[in-house]
Amino acid sequence: MVAKKLFETNGDALNQVVTIGNNDYRVIGVYKNKDTAIGAYGEIGTALVANTQLAAENNTDAIGQIFFHVTDVKNSSSVAKDAAKRLTQLSQDDNREYKSADMSSALDQVNTIIGIITTVVGAIAGISLLVGGIGVMNIMFVSVTERTREIGLRKALGATCRKILTRF
Repeated sequence: MVAKKLFETNGDALNQVVTIGNNDYRVIGVYKNKDTAIGAYGEIGTALVANTQLAAENNTDAIGQIFFHVTDVKNSSSVAKDAAKRLTQLSQDDNREYKSADMSSALDQVNTIIGIITTVVGAIAGISLLVGGIGVMNIMFVSVTERTREIGLRKALGATCRKILTRF
């Protein structure tokens, strides 16, 4: 996408120099499909810069960490290992070794903790409802027991069950 905007075709972009700010960059490759570009978003497109060039322009050491997004979490571990292996192969001149840190184990731990917390809170709520229900039942039982004579007297005078229940 970017190559077509700057040049007529992707093939015309190869080996051309693009100036961004005060820096010149040589085009050494173009993605065949915009969907294969890492981090491609809509119409913007993506440009990749060599690690050593980026470090030299910013007066820093070569980039030490790279973060990437994997769309399928099930494959994240294998993709991370493959990416680290490939980056190590590409940076043989620097004698660096890239390692991958997979966050799926941390995600599993967080999900386990949330599950435990949910279970504990649910158990506390269940116990609270049980105790509250027993309390209400006990109050009703006591109020009926204390008023047994009154209920008997009302029945003897002809009160219906519905009128007696509305008293409680």
